[in-house]
Amino acid sequence: MLSITVKGNAHKVNHFLYELSQLMELKLIPEEVEVTDAEEREVTCDVQHQPASKLSVVRLQDCSGCEIAIPMLDLVCAELEDGKYVLTGRCYDLFS
Repeated sequence: MLSITVKGNAHKVNHFLYELSQLMELKLIPEEVEVTDAEEREVTCDVQHQPASKLSVVRLQDCSGCEIAIPMLDLVCAELEDGKYVLTGRCYDLFS
């Protein structure tokens, strides 16, 4: 396990930690939060690196229950809102 400390403007620290938490390979475990003044913040977190397989399978299901499986390399998934995700990665077709 790794430990990181982020110190700086409270808004920028919060934004950075949010961006870091969106990475599927990392799990942040906040340990210590220190507020030095209204605009400064220092956060120490433990980080668990959970490397994902390069190949992931995205499964989409329509209203009638039909399922489509799409194999993707280097899949990145980000949640925009509750229940709304953006997926990006590389697809390949062996027969093309």
